[in-house]
Amino acid sequence: MAMLPPGGGRNTVDPRFISQINCVVMNEPNELTKQLIYSQILKGHVDRFWSGNKKLEKMTKDLAVMSVKLFDDIIKKLPRTPIKFHYIFNLRDTSKV
Repeated sequence: MAMLPPGGGRNTVDPRFISQINCVVMNEPNELTKQLIYSQILKGHVDRFWSGNKKLEKMTKDLAVMSVKLFDDIIKKLPRTPIKFHYIFNLRDTSKV
């Protein structure tokens, strides 16, 4: 693993420690996949009360689409900056709404 020389806030890291670290990378799902995931989660919660209601099923899909669009708008309009370092949003926040 190539590391920069110490200084400027960088410190050396012991190779034994680095050997214990795994790096996992996952691409963010596209908008359609996010909508499908959230509509299925919401449908699972609502089915306990009103299973088989077609109007409610369409509303859950619409609500999932609106939630994902709202999340995307928030990410674009409220970027994280050095002054607003606490602006950290993820899809879990959408589930809370």
